[in-house]
Amino acid sequence: MKKLILLLSCINFIGCINDIDHRFDKKNTIHFTTFKEILKETWLLDAHKTNNQNYSLFPADSINEISLSILKKHHTSPEKFCNTITYYSQEPELIDSLLKIIREELEETYLSLPHEDDSDVEELNKSELITILRQCPFYTYKPKETKIFMNTELRDSLFLYFRRNPEKLGHATLRTLSNKLNELIKESKSK
Repeated sequence: MKKLILLLSCINFIGCINDIDHRFDKKNTIHFTTFKEILKETWLLDAHKTNNQNYSLFPADSINEISLSILKKHHTSPEKFCNTITYYSQEPELIDSLLKIIREELEETYLSLPHEDDSDVEELNKSELITILRQCPFYTYKPKETKIFMNTELRDSLFLYFRRNPEKLGHATLRTLSNKLNELIKESKSK
């Protein structure tokens, strides 16, 4: 009787191992380096959205679409991505090494970027802002109006235009312009 129970337990155990191997074979998972790049881009996307809420050009509800485009760029499907996450979560040493590599690469990237101190950002006054906005072909300045009216669509369009044409900003930076445009939107909404 003990031999029969032992035999059935061994068969069941071998069957489970075979099933796991079948579900997580190389065909159903993403290669290590590709998976690393996908995770890194996803983390950068999340960091951008978290840190640049005022400056981000894509709406919060487009994160899923952008995430899918990251998968598409790496020629993989959401199902394969989910299978890979499941596989790596069952391999603690593998996931630890993956996360360590990603963290080190992101730290290297961060250190190579120029850092702008927020205390160095000068505010634009109204005359400087008007001078900058007149550089934009689709913005119409009305000198008789005392306030500059701004909405999110116009702000985004202006931001894109000046990001593509930074020479038209003069001494100002894109960040100072964005800060001022966001202030104008808040003023317009509060009234």
